[in-house]
Amino acid sequence: MKKSNHRDAAAHSSQQRFIGYRDSLAIAILIASFGSSAWAEQEGEGATTAKTSSAGRSEPTLKAVTVTVTATRREESLQQVPVAVSVIDGEQLERDNRNNVSSIVQQVPSLNFRTGASNKDTTLFIRGVGTISTSPGIEPTVATVIDGVVFGRAGQSTLDLLDLERIEVLRGPQGTLFGKNASAGVLNIVTRSAPEEFRGYVDYSHFGNGNENRYRFGVGGRLTDTLKGSISGLFGKYDGNVKNVRNGDDVNGYDRTGLRGKLEFEPNENFRFTLIGDYARSDDDIPTGVMVSTTSAAFANALKPVSPSKHNQDINNDYKTRVEDTSAGISATLDWQLGDYSLTSITAWRRWDNTQFQDNDRLAALPLTASHDKGKVDYDQYTQEIRLASPKGQFLEYVLGVYYMHGHTGE
Repeated sequence: MKKSNHRDAAAHSSQQRFIGYRDSLAIAILIASFGSSAWAEQEGEGATTAKTSSAGRSEPTLKAVTVTVTATRREESLQQVPVAVSVIDGEQLERDNRNNVSSIVQQVPSLNFRTGASNKDTTLFIRGVGTISTSPGIEPTVATVIDGVVFGRAGQSTLDLLDLERIEVLRGPQGTLFGKNASAGVLNIVTRSAPEEFRGYVDYSHFGNGNENRYRFGVGGRLTDTLKGSISGLFGKYDGNVKNVRNGDDVNGYDRTGLRGKLEFEPNENFRFTLIGDYARSDDDIPTGVMVSTTSAAFANALKPVSPSKHNQDINNDYKTRVEDTSAGISATLDWQLGDYSLTSITAWRRWDNTQFQDNDRLAALPLTASHDKGKVDYDQYTQEIRLASPKGQFLEYVLGVYYMHGHTGE
């Protein structure tokens, strides 16, 4: 087959959904909300307090906000951390409807997200440094860490996130403290602790064009004097805004499900054991390409009845291009205060399955000819980390630790 000179608007893009054609009006409906907010703090930092003046009037004063981060593997004020780090608040991300890693790049100037043919080939860049490769065995130079667990492959971190407390973007090499290849930086994601009081929420959002619906829910609270827990989930479905004239199906959409649970056992103030489990599944049917122009008369004729133009939203494929992705894991974290020293142990297992189907010729030429592709990646990892942190406020502060990781990739 001769190579034709043509352009497509969505080739090798698993995230762009032709936003320019979508209805800009989004209707967000809060179905139910009980408790002050989802996993809200018992006392709001940065709240406005009232001060009575001599004239008897109440004058508002602002309380200073202290941003706590774990960029150095211990909780410290952001102002005291000698690391180039940006912090994004989880509640702000929820208000802005930024539910995954790809949507936060607008919040951090030095962070970029590069899409590929599927989420298997996506990657993060910090300060322009990242990894570009379609090999399933390549580790990213920008590591993603969720609740202390390093994700060994870039594609594991592309699904929707739940119950975010904050996201820390650490710039520069971080492999010493984070125990894994992180020569460009780290995306350190911290989820919310289970609330002290029983509370929950249900949230529903609808976006007009393409019939996009998103549901999020969560419930949690104290179960006993020493045990508290939480569970949250999400369901999202988007029919798509591209029509396959071959069979009349809508494509360029998604169908996603996620669930996350957390148990925290704290018999005393010096000991805490946290068990976390999560599961996420997605089925994205992003077409290989929507043709907007071509200089090849033969290719334009083969596309019929689709006519390439800048307003085209049709394809003519005999093979459904899509990506089926499943990610699951469980982790157990032990935090033990030994006098002024802090001992931490994190044991984790994760599995990631990714299957990609592509119609490479972008035509409906069966049974005469076809160029179809299917690729599958199965990845398992086991990690163990043990750290000992020295007392705070000393002339010399240090963190000692060992880290072990075993990963296996099958393709």
